[in-house]
Amino acid sequence: EVMPSKFAIRNNEFMDNSGVYVVNIGLSPYSEVHSILFTWNFVRRNRIQEPFDDGAEEARLTPRSRVAAVLVVSSANVAVFRNILQNPESTYELGSHLQDQSQLINCTYNWLGSSSEEKIFDRVFHRKDRYNLAKIVYMPYLLHSSNPGAGTIMQNPLFVPQFHMEGTDTVGGEVDGRESLRPGEYRVLRDINIRPGGILTLQPGVILRFPPGVGMMVAGRLEARGRKVNDILLTLREEAVVEPPATEMETEAPLPPAPTAPVRLLGGRTEREGRLQVRVGEEWGTVCDYGWTMLDAALVCHQLGLVLNPDDWFIERADIPEAGTAEKIIMSNVRCTEEDHDITECQAERLPHIENSCDHDQDVG
Repeated sequence: EVMPSKFAIRNNEFMDNSGVYVVNIGLSPYSEVHSILFTWNFVRRNRIQEPFDDGAEEARLTPRSRVAAVLVVSSANVAVFRNILQNPESTYELGSHLQDQSQLINCTYNWLGSSSEEKIFDRVFHRKDRYNLAKIVYMPYLLHSSNPGAGTIMQNPLFVPQFHMEGTDTVGGEVDGRESLRPGEYRVLRDINIRPGGILTLQPGVILRFPPGVGMMVAGRLEARGRKVNDILLTLREEAVVEPPATEMETEAPLPPAPTAPVRLLGGRTEREGRLQVRVGEEWGTVCDYGWTMLDAALVCHQLGLVLNPDDWFIERADIPEAGTAEKIIMSNVRCTEEDHDITECQAERLPHIENSCDHDQDVG
């Protein structure tokens, strides 16, 4: 028998933190006898960003179901009620980590950094961004920025999000009415989610460019009115390639850019393969494959701005290039978790405790 339990998290201050979240709350998602109430807390001045962005204007990896947000909720038996959230240096105040679009997460009666519903809309990441996530219900919300018990609230929604704003080339979000796109090229910012009863019409000549990790869900009706082959195109949005500045003399060799992440692949046929090296302190070295798992490999891929292919992620020893064997083996028995964001900070055996326990034939590649 499962014993019922109720938890309350109240009267706390979470301030001046950084990372991928400040508060992460969740229980068994479908339990009806367990619940958490997060209330009367002050969450301010925190700086939350995606873990592999390196301060770039555009995210290197587009979040899908694990967005970085000040407060993230991973089950619908959590209620976030009457709190003050004010974090202007963070992209999102609230984020859903519950992958069930039929569920609703109660986040009502909170101050969410603004009194403008349009601004709040952009600072909550949930089903309107990724169709597979639970919806966060944040209306009514507080209009008082410092008193969780205030009676001044915004009760009725006045803002209607636009699937496509006229005069722009951006589209995305939920379609619950009738929308039609004229011929042209459009950038998709968030999942296109055609809800039951919604209709999206694509006219001949429409090109939709999706960034990696963003897609389309059709629960209503999609009408693609093409007249010939490739008349309507749904394709990947390629990243712009920045050409290096021209050198003054043809003999002047440009210096390779220093890697910002403490990982690199050497000797491969492409930049996506090779012998793995990591930087610990100021020293580069290889990693012994004892205990190496797909989770460890996925983390390295993320640090390189890539996504792991689960069907082809491990290079056989005979196929690992020779490059990189001049440096020492500096890590072994790496044991990363889903909470880790840097391979060099995962639990592992390190020098000098791994000397002579592994050779370069056992390097990770």
